[in-house]
Amino acid sequence: MAKQDLLNRVYATISALQSDGRKKLSVMEVSKLSGVGRATINQKHDPDWVKVREVIKGTTHSGVYTKDSIGLSSNHCKNLLRIFA
Repeated sequence: MAKQDLLNRVYATISALQSDGRKKLSVMEVSKLSGVGRATINQKHDPDWVKVREVIKGTTHSGVYTKDSIGLSSNHCKNLLRIFA
């Protein structure tokens, strides 16, 4: 079972990138921006991380997490997006 705070950070990062208009995401990019290790995101036997990878690949829409629903400030999300701009 994945830790909820790590999932929140990853989904917030995905959401921020998608709201910036990004169509293609990578595990490496999401890992770097969220501060969650690639090895963590790539865990094969944890259904939570399997779903995260599906969202990153675009086969499933996250739709659940937004920066507001998990308490991230808009400045934090803007800083995340500026790194890869």
